[in-house]
Amino acid sequence: MSKNIYGNTISPGHPYWDYSEEHDDDYVGLESTTKVDKDLLEIKQASLRIFDFFSTFNQLFGLSMVILVGYFYGNIDGSYYWKNIDSKSLTAEDERAYLNLHGLAVIVGLVFFHGEGILINRHFRHELKCIFKVYQIIFNIISLACGAFALASFVIYSNKQIDYQYYSFQFWLLLGVLTIYVVVSTIYMFVYTFPRLPKKFRLIIKPYTNAMTLVAFVLSSVYSILSNALYINKYLNKTNAPICNKDENCIVNLQYVMNFGLLSTVLYCIVVVIQASKKTWSRKIKNL
Repeated sequence: MSKNIYGNTISPGHPYWDYSEEHDDDYVGLESTTKVDKDLLEIKQASLRIFDFFSTFNQLFGLSMVILVGYFYGNIDGSYYWKNIDSKSLTAEDERAYLNLHGLAVIVGLVFFHGEGILINRHFRHELKCIFKVYQIIFNIISLACGAFALASFVIYSNKQIDYQYYSFQFWLLLGVLTIYVVVSTIYMFVYTFPRLPKKFRLIIKPYTNAMTLVAFVLSSVYSILSNALYINKYLNKTNAPICNKDENCIVNLQYVMNFGLLSTVLYCIVVVIQASKKTWSRKIKNL
């Protein structure tokens, strides 16, 4: 139990638990030793309302991003059919299914679940820390699994191509993004979950781990945008590419779908970074 700025004893689960943090030293029993700053209170209340608006946009852009990009890869030639990798009779469309699965796994795992995993402690900022930590671990496991699947799909596709080899920029960028993500997740787990460092060290390391987490997310988003843009340039803009059986109307429509998907990805990334960076929207230090 703690006290809010009015001096009332309240539960940490109370929606206005935040307002006691900066004034913990101003209370003796139920009596406030300082005058309540009403303007500051209104600013904080308005700030939380803005957070709710950002959360709405976050989900809107995130779902739009997943739906549009998922629709794109699911409706071009190859779709999501996983073929026998040892088959000698795969057509170009069959092989491109691996690239389609790669694009879907990146947008769902490395961008959407990655971003939601970062914001879990903001959305559950009033709940017990064990609750959001469980969700955070689940989201990160899903994200890393999708990243590993995306890398495997890309490797399989690359093995069957002449012009797509391991020295390509796209391959090394994906490998770098996954490496950074794994390193950051490992450090975060070691520092905050198990074996968990003492609080004074957690407080010192916290700004750096938060920055590293955001860097990993931004790089994941950049990779998704670049890989999708490269896909459009390589296949949709080539007249000899058998996308949609060379149906020009289909190609134009899918270009619009992917372009709006890329726009949603950019906006989703921006909103996540803003929500994760604003200090007043973070979980309380005392509950770290």
